[in-house]
Amino acid sequence: MDKQNIKNLLTRRNLFILLGAVILIEVIWAGWTLSKSSSTQPAATTAPQTAKKSLTAISLKADKTSLKVGDQVSVSVNLSSDKLTVGTDVYISFDPKLLSVETTAADKAPLIVGNIYPSYPLNTLDLAGGKIAASGITQDPGGVLANGLFGSVVFKAKAAGQTKITIDFTPSSTTDSNVTELSTAQDVLDKVENLELNILP
Repeated sequence: MDKQNIKNLLTRRNLFILLGAVILIEVIWAGWTLSKSSSTQPAATTAPQTAKKSLTAISLKADKTSLKVGDQVSVSVNLSSDKLTVGTDVYISFDPKLLSVETTAADKAPLIVGNIYPSYPLNTLDLAGGKIAASGITQDPGGVLANGLFGSVVFKAKAAGQTKITIDFTPSSTTDSNVTELSTAQDVLDKVENLELNILP
């Protein structure tokens, strides 16, 4: 191999070494730049979560929703809340043409009282108008947790048809169904769940 070929070979080798060194330097520089930028970026913050409000509700539940004329159905009146209360008023409406109320107590009270309140001073039935009114109260200074069975009503099917048993409720109104909180003496009832029955001939 002559001197010229050796010179060319060394020149080409030096060029490859130089290019490799340049590429290596660029890789190192890029890695250092990325690591620096990521370390200087502010940490992502998580938005604070708003606690979900616990709703206070009165609901009607039945052991069956389809029945025949002459059948009876037991409808429970349930309270659901995490609040301490001094009392609850429940006003129920039904169609007296399709339903009647079975009473067993000597005073003909329509509501079979539940286990939430120690006293139910109001428990009346307007059969012709299709209205039931009931109130549960406590004198306990610590109040009562409004959660559980407020009471139950036994209805009897009189005629065939679709009918609803409803809880009279207007938000913020104190003249219909309401749940009175101990700490604020305010109505805290948020919603009601009504019941629909299908009466067959």
